[in-house]
Amino acid sequence: MPAEWDRGMQWMQVDNEELTALGPPRPALAPRRRTNASSIVPRVLIADDYVDAAKSLALVLSIAGVQTEIAMDGAEALARAELWNPHVCVLDLLMPKLDGLEIARRIRARGWITRPLLIALTGRTTAQDKRDALEAGFDHYLTKPADPATIVHIIESYISSDDVARSACDPFYGP
Repeated sequence: MPAEWDRGMQWMQVDNEELTALGPPRPALAPRRRTNASSIVPRVLIADDYVDAAKSLALVLSIAGVQTEIAMDGAEALARAELWNPHVCVLDLLMPKLDGLEIARRIRARGWITRPLLIALTGRTTAQDKRDALEAGFDHYLTKPADPATIVHIIESYISSDDVARSACDPFYGP
C-alpha cells in the first residue's frame, strides 16, 4: 500500500466469519421492486431544523427507493408541501418559523385530493405531546431516535393502500 494512502485512514481487515456474524442486510432498508399499486415511487418531505438528522433520514429513505425533499424550517416545509405534493411528510415538532403541529393543521385544512400521510418525528415524549399531534392531524407519532425500518414500513404500507393507488391513477379521485 502506498504511504500516501495511509494518511488519515485506518485500514481494517474483516474476515468471512465476522461478516457472517453480522447477518444479512436488513430487508426493510433494501430497495424494493415495485409492482401494481406499489409501482408508485413515494415522495417524502422531511422537515427538521437539525440538518444531520434530516439528511440521514433522507439517505436511508433513498436507499429504500423513496424520493425525498428536505426542509429546514416550518415555513419552508409548508411551501415545499404545496409545490411538491408529497405522499408522506415526516415533520419535527419543534422547528423555527412554524412548528410541526401548525404545519399539520394547515396541510389538513387545505383539502388536497391526495391526503398526505403525516408522521411526527420528535424528541417530545409526553402523552400530551402525542395527543396534541394527533389532534393537529398527524397519522403517526414517533420519538427520536426512531428505527429507520419502522419509518420505511409505515411509508410502504401507506403507499400500497388502495386510496393512494387510486389517487395516483385518477386525478379526480378523492376520499
